[in-house]
Amino acid sequence: MGLKKILFALVVSLNISYTFSQNSTNNSDFWNNVRFGGGIGLGFTNNSFNGSISPSAIYQFNDQLAVGTSLNFNYAKFNYDKFLAYGGSVLSLFNPIPQL
Repeated sequence: MGLKKILFALVVSLNISYTFSQNSTNNSDFWNNVRFGGGIGLGFTNNSFNGSISPSAIYQFNDQLAVGTSLNFNYAKFNYDKFLAYGGSVLSLFNPIPQL
């Protein structure tokens, strides 16, 4: 699967989820407790390139516990070799001491 197809699928899925969240008639606070984030990375050296993107969504249950998921995409090119890596992860955040 090409990098363009993966990036297109990511953009489409994020747009669909955003559209559904805006049209929801449910008055729950679900979307008020969801936080979106992630990371982007770029690397350049002689005859090589590395780029990565990892969007994530985290649901905050209370002041101490949050759980979410993340997708990971990485593209690397070294001389004439090209590598593509992708995956996902499950996140859990626990903060027993709010002052920290």
